[in-house]
Amino acid sequence: MVSRLLRQQLLGSPASLAFLILSFFQGSVGVGGITFTFTNRCTDTVWPGVLSGSGTPPLETTGFALPPGQSRSVYAPSGWSGRFWARSGCDFDSSGKGSCATGDCGSGQVECRGAGASPPATLAEFTLDGADGKDFYDVSLVDGYNLPMLVQAAVADCPDTGCLVDLNERCPSELRAGDGRACRSACEAFARPEYCCNGAYGNPDTCHPSQYSQLFKSACPKSYSYAYDDATSTFTCNHTDYTITFCPRSTPRENLSKNGSRRPSHEQLEDAVWLASLKASSGAGAGAVTASSWPASVAFQASLAIAVEYALEAVRKGNAAVGVRGSDTVVLGVENKSTPKLQDSRSMRKIASLDTHIALTCAGLKADACVLINRARVEYQSHRLTVEDPVTVEYITRYIAGLQQKYTQSGGVRPFGLSTLIVGFDPYTEKPPLYQTDPSGTFSAWKASTTGRNSNSMREFLEKNYKETSGKETIKLAIRALLEALFTLKNLTDT
Repeated sequence: MVSRLLRQQLLGSPASLAFLILSFFQGSVGVGGITFTFTNRCTDTVWPGVLSGSGTPPLETTGFALPPGQSRSVYAPSGWSGRFWARSGCDFDSSGKGSCATGDCGSGQVECRGAGASPPATLAEFTLDGADGKDFYDVSLVDGYNLPMLVQAAVADCPDTGCLVDLNERCPSELRAGDGRACRSACEAFARPEYCCNGAYGNPDTCHPSQYSQLFKSACPKSYSYAYDDATSTFTCNHTDYTITFCPRSTPRENLSKNGSRRPSHEQLEDAVWLASLKASSGAGAGAVTASSWPASVAFQASLAIAVEYALEAVRKGNAAVGVRGSDTVVLGVENKSTPKLQDSRSMRKIASLDTHIALTCAGLKADACVLINRARVEYQSHRLTVEDPVTVEYITRYIAGLQQKYTQSGGVRPFGLSTLIVGFDPYTEKPPLYQTDPSGTFSAWKASTTGRNSNSMREFLEKNYKETSGKETIKLAIRALLEALFTLKNLTDT
């Protein structure tokens, strides 16, 4: 069980929701401590910071310098909990006094002395010997991002986690910080409750992923993207040592060899993040890693990651689509291009019904949409025959997302090149739900959402103009959002 109170005790700010601390055993635990090994593969020196959780003893250091290519080990006692991060762009004098451009802890010294990271900063969070004697760990982007990070357990059966992509290159202009050295969270940038998951949005039922947290999640699927991202971002392992690598895909000058850069000791990051970093590094120059220098399993994963990128590109070029949920109405709107004069328009429907109470639309490859819709209809009929009840909107959404995710990690197939908006009316529910899925298999519930080309313009329009309406007003809002996309596209074409 996550202890959100401890998060607030550590930082005392809305962004403190980023800190994942899990309940742990009090008193003595009959297991020895563990060793954290920090490795810097960045091209410049970083200054790792250490913050111990409330009620746990401080470690031997709370901050230190780590030159490129160097490593340092730190011992942690049983039952310890806390977080690590890397400070960058630091300027310390001979007495150890100074400050950092990103991740600064405000102590004015190399040692942080009980102070936490100033957002934005990529965080590695641990609770040792927690429930059932297991270690709990995660990498969090809830407080923003400053450096790529990889966490690896010494035991091969335990999953790696981290964010290997350079999000600073993808960071929206409104989130950029530190002259482009870091990327802020939406909570820090806008201080709105729906982004910070506080106030009326202080629980998982009301606080949902935003367009910004989804940007982080799509790039780093195994990292925390917002405060209630618990289900997909927390990992456990039996008592063992851990390695924390900063800039894991980089090759520090001190360790560059003729064989290229080092890689983690075992390849467990199965998602597109790890592989997208390989793709990005393939043109990085003399020290770049090529697929031929890696084991077949990693090269295979790299090909899947590139396929996911192509699938996302197909979505971005697909027909614009919007979904808007009202108090008693849910609307799907789709850009409908004119059909050739001799073509039967009935064969090119943009909105498909799975049953009388569920409908969906897709942006992306039309052939993939036909396959996915048929599979969903078969699952619907199978469910109805088995339990004698119609499926709920959430059930069929989970099925579609699971099917999409399955095709991101199988040989001989490629990911579905489409994103879906799914709506419907469930019995005994007050409001009709609206869900969205993407090619990676991620799904989430929305009040209003967009996909396809120029979706960012439609989303910005909805964020400014959305309010819960009913009936015709909901329909009008969806139409206005679609017109926003079409007029923007026209203006871009004219210029």
